[in-house]
Amino acid sequence: MSSSSSESSIFKPPLPGNKPSAPTVVPMAEQRPALPQRPRGDSVSGVTIPTSGTPPPRRPARQATVHSVPTSAYSSPPPSHRQRGASISVEPGYDPPPPPPLRTAGHSSAAGLGRANTVSAASRLDVRRMNGGSASPGRTTSGADSDYDEDEGPAPALSSTAQRLLEEHPDSTYANKTAPVYGKRSTTVRPPHSITSFAVYSQYVAVGHSHVLVYDVTKSNDPILDMDQKEDTGFELRVKEPRITALGFRPSRDPTCEGRYLWCGNKDGHLWEIDIEFGRVTATKPGAHSSAVSHIMRHEYYILTLDDTGKLNVWEVPEPCDKGEAGNFRLFRTMRVSDRVTFAKMIKGKLWTATAPTVRSATTTAGVRGPTVRVYEPFVLGNAPPPRTNLTPEWTGSATSATVVPFKSDLVYIGHEGGFVSLWQLAGTELHCVQVLKVSTTDILALEGVGDHLWAGNRRGQIHVWNIDQQPWTTSNLWTVAKDDPIRALLVDPRAIPLQKRLPLWSVTRDTMSSWDGLRAVNWIEKRMIERQPDYCTFRDVKVLVVSWNIDSAKPSDLSSGGIDNVNFLSQVLGSVESPDIVVFGFQEVVPLTDKKLTAKTLLFGSKGKDGGGATNERVSGAYRAWADKLTSAIQLNIPGAEYMKLHSEQLVGLFTCVFTKNEEMLQQTIKDVVITTVKRGIGGIYGNKGAIVARMVLDDTSLCFINVHLAAGQRHKAARNADLAAIMENKDIFPKSAPQWFVHGGNGEAILDHEMVVLNGDLNYRIDQRRQVVESSILSGDLNYLLEYDQLRAEMRGNHAFRLRTFAEAPITFAPTYKYDPGTNEYDSSEKRRIPAWCDRVLFTKSPRISSISYRRYEVNVSDHRPVSAGLVCQVKSIDPVRCAIVRSEIEAAWKVYQEERLETMAKTYAGWY
Repeated sequence: MSSSSSESSIFKPPLPGNKPSAPTVVPMAEQRPALPQRPRGDSVSGVTIPTSGTPPPRRPARQATVHSVPTSAYSSPPPSHRQRGASISVEPGYDPPPPPPLRTAGHSSAAGLGRANTVSAASRLDVRRMNGGSASPGRTTSGADSDYDEDEGPAPALSSTAQRLLEEHPDSTYANKTAPVYGKRSTTVRPPHSITSFAVYSQYVAVGHSHVLVYDVTKSNDPILDMDQKEDTGFELRVKEPRITALGFRPSRDPTCEGRYLWCGNKDGHLWEIDIEFGRVTATKPGAHSSAVSHIMRHEYYILTLDDTGKLNVWEVPEPCDKGEAGNFRLFRTMRVSDRVTFAKMIKGKLWTATAPTVRSATTTAGVRGPTVRVYEPFVLGNAPPPRTNLTPEWTGSATSATVVPFKSDLVYIGHEGGFVSLWQLAGTELHCVQVLKVSTTDILALEGVGDHLWAGNRRGQIHVWNIDQQPWTTSNLWTVAKDDPIRALLVDPRAIPLQKRLPLWSVTRDTMSSWDGLRAVNWIEKRMIERQPDYCTFRDVKVLVVSWNIDSAKPSDLSSGGIDNVNFLSQVLGSVESPDIVVFGFQEVVPLTDKKLTAKTLLFGSKGKDGGGATNERVSGAYRAWADKLTSAIQLNIPGAEYMKLHSEQLVGLFTCVFTKNEEMLQQTIKDVVITTVKRGIGGIYGNKGAIVARMVLDDTSLCFINVHLAAGQRHKAARNADLAAIMENKDIFPKSAPQWFVHGGNGEAILDHEMVVLNGDLNYRIDQRRQVVESSILSGDLNYLLEYDQLRAEMRGNHAFRLRTFAEAPITFAPTYKYDPGTNEYDSSEKRRIPAWCDRVLFTKSPRISSISYRRYEVNVSDHRPVSAGLVCQVKSIDPVRCAIVRSEIEAAWKVYQEERLETMAKTYAGWY
């Protein structure tokens, strides 16, 4: 386009405070608009620099002059800073500006430009024998690594919300994604209308809208009772569309009558009782409340009714039904609680309520506290004491629900909008908020405790089951009931233990109630099936070679010169593991990320082609094709006696993954479900300059996942790297669904951690938290163990419970840090920034007794500012014998029934007296 061409030929000076883009080198003969004069040096290392030509404008706070020079200028000794297609005049004390995009001046194109780098004598550090450090001829590159922008200035602070999510969000690494159902599917109740009220007692489920429907879930999906409040109650209804706003099964002094009587409340404040056994109204209390009845609750032999204005009536249940129990209720107490409560619940004989916070916006909460929580005692004799009252010590959303965890009943857990859970404790006459946790990115609408786990329902229609033994909590189970249909309530029903020999937990959405296994047999059975895999599986070893390298936009042709380490790199790496079955190459910065024009085209016009993720720009796709061809030919030449085929290939701006497998009949016949995809992490997750390429395959009956990542750069940007990893590893639907028997944790292959074996490689960018002088000294003395104590990645894996690679392993590191080198040399960064050497390039894998490391090393190819690394792994893949598997499962299910009886007995004793 002519307009684009015109714009690209004009250099626009940067605005103050903005980071400038790389200056552009142009042929000297090209005419440019005049720019303001500025001081400039006229020589570098004795090389005379022509004064003709128009330089780019001054960069803020950093000065350097860039010229196009004849090729003959490179016949002199190497300058003090590496050249990338131009000679640079560097004033003392200044760091050179970023180099131009990959572009060659017209009068130099025939000969090609060299690449030379030197380091000042004071900072020279050689970690291996020197081979002269000669540059690779013909190598023309962007010159700046991806850290150019990120390494300058202080680390951008994560928002308080993002930081809290990193520290407090439950770890779902090993969450079982299979819904805990009884049998093959959940028990559901779907009335023909939306649900405005509900109640559960053992097998009976009551739902209300304009009618009251009662279901016996042990018999059929049809209601056993359908009662119209207009026709069957005799009430004069004031509203045009009357709604049943509250339901509750009342207690009975006669155990045979438990679950027989259902109390109902409506929008007009009327109460009535239904005998569901005979389908008739047995009592009415018109006008018991002056506004809509919002809650009907029970405790021992009392039933409580609460309305929107805060009026609470406490009714005492009469004598057993054969003595005229029905309808003979005594009003034990009427008391006033706060109006418009956001939740109300009876917990161990006390009424817990909350009102909304005074400030509802999370953007204006400085110094503002959260909702007011009040605890009432409605059953004391005499005058009721004032409620114990307190607020959350920080802003949270409105309180939506509350519960206790039976086996840890000293605390009350309150769920909030905004994804918060607050922890409360009653101490004498005082109510204390012990802690507030940010556990979700969406509203927590429902909480319920079962055993020693906390169940939570959110606005996205998901249910999480959390193990709260330590912080951050861990997610034991996670599944979606109905996508984007909020979980309005969770209700555990301990009264089903003696009657049904189970402990169901019910979830309520807009128009469906579903029953789940409160004991989560699915977890118990899966754990024991894994333990007994040797009884129904056979295993074989598969050798995997993983190569990771940030190539700094080097070309395959750059490996043909510059020293024997460059020429022999691919033969060395392919010979590091004898006859590997799978070879995975994971490259970063295949194209120069500092070329803003190039990467902008990739962002704006890129589209997924055959290899996926590719840009329309021919220069970009050509770089990937060149490396794919180079790797293919290298494998054919350097692994004798074996044929390989390319299984996967994918690109994402600078990332490139290429997966090869042996072309053997046995191997190819057992490979299936091959998928590859990408995760973007640049510019809020829409741009792929940072992110991951994720490839998966199933070999025999074992799922393998290979991840190639490039994380946020910068010495101080550790939190951003952690956030990148969390976003990549927690992505719940990165792959299409597949056969569940190939995956772990009840997954179906949609998420990365559904896979049995995961290998992660890439430029993770984790640094060493030590001064450069100390790092250099330790490298020279060979004291790598000392440096590893300060390695950010190892420190996060040791001490950060929220770190998403905490459950991964890495082979022992016995090589020097792989970053940052002056390209073309064997010396660490000699620029003004003098970046601290670090192990940025890593290969990690899931901890498993069936994955072992056989090699982990680096290579001395010097065409990039990173050194490549490779890891050799032996993975034991399994084949399942379906007949033996079925026998083992039946044995485990029989053992579960015995364990279930013991567990239910313990649960029944714990819940006794709570309701």
